[in-house]
Amino acid sequence: MPRELRSLLARAAKSYAQEKARSRAGLARLLRAHGLGMGRVRVARYDARRMNHKEVSLQRHAAPVQLGAWLARLGRAFPRSRTIEAATTVIELPVTPAEAWSRIAFYEEVAQRPSAVLRLFLPVPVKTEGDKMCEGALVRCTYDSGHLTKRITQVTPPHRVTFDVLDQHLGIEDSVTMTGGTYAIAATDAGCSVTLTTRYKGHLRPRWLWRPLEGYLARQVHLHIVGLR
Repeated sequence: MPRELRSLLARAAKSYAQEKARSRAGLARLLRAHGLGMGRVRVARYDARRMNHKEVSLQRHAAPVQLGAWLARLGRAFPRSRTIEAATTVIELPVTPAEAWSRIAFYEEVAQRPSAVLRLFLPVPVKTEGDKMCEGALVRCTYDSGHLTKRITQVTPPHRVTFDVLDQHLGIEDSVTMTGGTYAIAATDAGCSVTLTTRYKGHLRPRWLWRPLEGYLARQVHLHIVGLR
């Protein structure tokens, strides 16, 4: 597991444990309250001092837990947020803006399989249908757990593509809802800079606890899009 993600999870686990589950029994009750009490659930617990990974067996029968689904179930305990947040990544590339533009792809179009970290938290993309280079076009993005629809709102070759997300049915809506994104390309002395921005609504509380993890995953998606992950 990447060190940065491990550190984020450690801080989240420590803070969450202090606020919501100060004991093993408290954590077990929390999981059962969100529909995770069936079967034997293994929960990753991180010691912030030693960074030791321990497994806590809560019940008797083995049942895998996908973290994205777990967070979605946890999100049902909180009201839906109306605040749109943004995660931005700036990447310097040794190519011209025109070359970078020719490589632009949505996350769902990248041929390479997403990393294990992305697959752990997010649905796996399958395909897209629609023309992402046509303003006003609708692009349907299919995942292994559902789909979302994007509307292209701005196309300015070779510098900018902006889209809104019209609907999302991926099974993670109770934890995060995508609202749109932007790819912006600008010339530099060494080539070009590509700025990728993801707009979303995060529903998990408290926001200061979950926002760093959401930002980390957004950056991993951005790096995957440009082929750096």
